[in-house]
Amino acid sequence: MNKIKQRGFATILALLVIALLVVVLVGAAIFVRVETLTSSNAKKAAEARRNAIFGLENAITLLQETA
Repeated sequence: MNKIKQRGFATILALLVIALLVVVLVGAAIFVRVETLTSSNAKKAAEARRNAIFGLENAITLLQETA
């Protein structure tokens, strides 16, 4: 009877360890996804800022040529 209890305990312990590993892996996957999206948004914001500055410089040049 003692071996059966030990096997039951080992099974429950193994399942808990697997569940913990799944939670950690899912958390890591979510973290990586969020970081990827954040990086992509920062890249797009920098590109938009460069485009806005370029547009302003072109507008200033055109205004200076016509003035």
